Amino acid sequence: MKWIILLILSTSFFYYGSSQPLSNNPVLFKKLRSVRSDSSRVCIWLDLAFNYTSIDSDSALLFTDSALGLVRNNPNQWLEARTYNRRGIIFHEKGKWSDAISSMEKALAIRKENHWPSEIGRSLIDIGNVYYTEADSWDNDSARNAGFQRAIDYYQKASGYFVSNNDEYQQGVACYCKARAFFQMAMDNQALENYRLASVFYTKSGNSRDLMDCYTGIARVYNVINKPDSARYYYKLAANLGTADQDLRRQIHNLINLADQKNTKNNSQAALTFLLRADSLAGQLKDLNLQTNIKEELYHQHLALGDTAKAIIYLTDYAALKETRFTLQSKKDIEELNAKYETERLKTEAVRHKLDLAVAERNKESIIVISGVIVFTVLIVILLLIWRQRFQRLMAKKDKELMTQRINQLMKDQEIRSMETALEVRHAERERISKDLHDKLGGTLSVIGMAFESISEDQDNPKVESAQRLLNKALNQVSEIAHDMFSGVLNKFGLEPALNDLRSTIEEVTDLSIEIECSSLDQRLNTELELNLYRIIQELITNALKHAHASHINITLERLENLVILKVSDNGIGFNIVDYSPGMGLKNMKSRVAKFNGACSINSIPNTGTEVTISINTNQ
Repeated sequence: MKWIILLILSTSFFYYGSSQPLSNNPVLFKKLRSVRSDSSRVCIWLDLAFNYTSIDSDSALLFTDSALGLVRNNPNQWLEARTYNRRGIIFHEKGKWSDAISSMEKALAIRKENHWPSEIGRSLIDIGNVYYTEADSWDNDSARNAGFQRAIDYYQKASGYFVSNNDEYQQGVACYCKARAFFQMAMDNQALENYRLASVFYTKSGNSRDLMDCYTGIARVYNVINKPDSARYYYKLAANLGTADQDLRRQIHNLINLADQKNTKNNSQAALTFLLRADSLAGQLKDLNLQTNIKEELYHQHLALGDTAKAIIYLTDYAALKETRFTLQSKKDIEELNAKYETERLKTEAVRHKLDLAVAERNKESIIVISGVIVFTVLIVILLLIWRQRFQRLMAKKDKELMTQRINQLMKDQEIRSMETALEVRHAERERISKDLHDKLGGTLSVIGMAFESISEDQDNPKVESAQRLLNKALNQVSEIAHDMFSGVLNKFGLEPALNDLRSTIEEVTDLSIEIECSSLDQRLNTELELNLYRIIQELITNALKHAHASHINITLERLENLVILKVSDNGIGFNIVDYSPGMGLKNMKSRVAKFNGACSINSIPNTGTEVTISINTNQ
């Protein structure tokens, strides 16, 4: 995977390398392929990220991702902090302020943890620069000033760390950054104070380029507060530093600034002097665009001084330079067209050569094409066979799952039918036994009783009378037992025994376990109410077994003074209350509850079960 990333990034190098001077990047890529040390590879990735930050920030981020991956595998906090800081700088370049600050704060946290004062200060400077750039992009003055103030706070913290580490150059950087922010906030005195402090530190550290920028900043402040003499003085200092530093382009721009200063004070002659010096340096630089612009300025300057003859000379030079620039550009365009023509000619010759080779190797290519078609066809057939096998396996799996679902449903239906049949059989058996006891045994006992009566009339025997009384008692007991079995457990013993009897029957024929808890039912309820509650519980058990696929049901029945509360809960699959449409069973249940002016609530969540709560006032 790493080599794929390397190939992509190498490609991006060759694309951008045509327009950017990144001559050291091929060397870095070559090193990356040969180096084995993770720390060295991280440093190379970071060098590449630095080179690509301003030209291809997306590739630069990819480089830092690779560096982070290596750092996480082999922890090195110094390199980790450096990597996060580089990511922050890349995000800063992309204008993603929050991402930039987030990455830089990670680097800052690592550096604080390890007590690296200079590194901490540099992180604070970078975070302050993000806030500065972000504030500079806003239009609202109050928001801009708040952003610049936040940047100043970070610069001030950084300055403290640089002081503790006696780093004079970085102290100068912190002061320069503060001065720049103060200048944006129109706090000119504070800006001047910090620019001067920065110039002192830059002078001590011997950094002439930064010192030149510092002097230019001081000159700008003096321009704003209308002190042109002081501004000119610092522009001259900056120009002299430019000469010492051999930076012709900066020196030229400083001379042009000085000329503008002189023109502001109506000192056209002095402005002319600075423009002439700039013209001389522009000639050394051989920058046609810069020379053309200065010749135009000299033309206007002589015209303002009334020196028409020299103005015409510079106008002529200006026109000649423009002509030269146009000629060079035309020449360049012609050369490019010639190069394109030559390229096209070479392409045409290459095409002809390829055609000749194609004719010579036509048979060979035909064989290759035919072979390719055959191989492609075979591959297609193989892929189709593989797809067909996978499709068949998938269909077989789905058929198996569907068959399993059907079998499970049939088993559930069979359990329900077995439960209903068991209840019906038990009821029918009780009816049969009741009738047999009443009709057969009762009839037999009645006949024996009548026989005893006839015997007792003929003989006055106390034992016969005693036997007749026992026989009458047995006859009454048989009649009572037959009546009780016919009327059922519910009518005879009440709701709780009837529910226990129902549980025993269901658990015998199904895998469903039922837990029943009754409280305060010492006194029987209204017969009709008991019957309806019994039917409701029967319906809920059937629904739990048939639809919810439950394995356990909990039934709670309690009486609180005049209120009867029934709760039935299961561990089934549940359902969505909002989308659910009740069936006939639940409608009948609600109808039974409504007959007693009761309340019914159903709570269910998919995959967690269902709970039904019914409350009925026995006084209504």
